[in-house]
Amino acid sequence: MARPILYIVHVKNQNPDLYLAHIDGHRAWINKHADASFVLCGPFEDRAAGGMIIAQSESREALDRILAEEKRCQLDRLYQRITDDLDALVREVGLKIAA
Repeated sequence: MARPILYIVHVKNQNPDLYLAHIDGHRAWINKHADASFVLCGPFEDRAAGGMIIAQSESREALDRILAEEKRCQLDRLYQRITDDLDALVREVGLKIAA
């Protein structure tokens, strides 16, 4: 078996309110992988903004599978797609977003 590779994962919450609403699931996901994959993890000072994970895995693909399990990450990706689609629609119809 190949030696595990260490990865540094910067977790940025796209929607802090969504993160806070799913904190229990996020903690359960961290605990599930704490012994085998996560060497060290923790939040930034502003917990809702995100955090950092130092993970070990046999490959980037294996790490991506672990990261994809986290429901908050799935919800963040959905939120980002909706935001991107809305931005594209606004540009397409020629509207401007007020700052």
